[in-house]
This record gives sequence, C-alpha cells and structure tokens, in this order.
Amino acid sequence: MDKIDNIEKLFEEFIDNLFSENTKNIKTVDIFPKQINSNTKYAQIEKYILKSNEYNFLDKYYRALINLYVYEDNLYYQEEENLKYKIKKDNKDLKKYINLLKKGFDFNSNGVLLIFNDLKLALSISPYQLNIMFFNQLNKDFIELIFKFEGLFII
Repeated sequence: MDKIDNIEKLFEEFIDNLFSENTKNIKTVDIFPKQINSNTKYAQIEKYILKSNEYNFLDKYYRALINLYVYEDNLYYQEEENLKYKIKKDNKDLKKYINLLKKGFDFNSNGVLLIFNDLKLALSISPYQLNIMFFNQLNKDFIELIFKFEGLFII
C-alpha cells in the first residue's frame, strides 16, 4: 500500500467521524467568567464575529493554522476537480497554504479538508466552523497549546 492510499484512508476516517465525539470543535470566543445558559446565543455571537470579521477573529485562526504548518512536512488536502475530490500533497508553498485556508473560510466554498500526517491530525475548515480530529494523542497537548496561545480552545 502506498502513501496516498494511507492518506485516502485517513481522509475517509476523518469524513466518517466528522460529526462524532472523535472530532472536536475549535471555538473562537474566549473563556467566560460564568457558565453560559444559552449555546444558541454563543453560536450567534460566534457566527457574527466570524462572518463580519470586524474584530479580526479570523486572524487568530490564521496564526494558529500557520503555526501548525511550521511543524508539518507532510500536509495533504482535498481539492475539488471536475466534481470529484482529489487528494493533493502540499509542496511546501506557504502562499498556497494560506490560499487554502482562505478558501476554507470563504462563505462561497464547501470548505477544505486537511491531513497533517506528521502531527497526526485532520482539520475541516468551513466558514462557520473549524473541526479537528487527532489520529493519536502524542501531539494533542502541543497542538492544543498552539491554539490556546491565540485564545482558541478545542472542546
């Protein structure tokens, strides 16, 4: 089995688990001093902040995701070509990576799926949500720390 076959299996596993307890959300709003009674209000605030980007909250995501990129040499992503999804390997081009992130956060896109093979994690980037799945727990604390430094929390 070659490397692309293994990566395809990781993408399949991630897609199969995208809405399960194995996949966590990364939230934008910082810690509140008291329990919130309404998740609906929280979701509305989060969508408003992300959609308008008036407060530059997307910058937090970009900084965290660019920091992840620094530690990854085997990044794969799914890209739509002729109505089919193709798996492509990143060629260590930072501009292309940033454009992938922009595409994922774009309200006119279907989002982007990324596999960080060295860090053993998968990310689903969409306009309203960033989901993460760890394929093993070795780098979990380290990755959570990268997001915490930007005021983002994996829950």
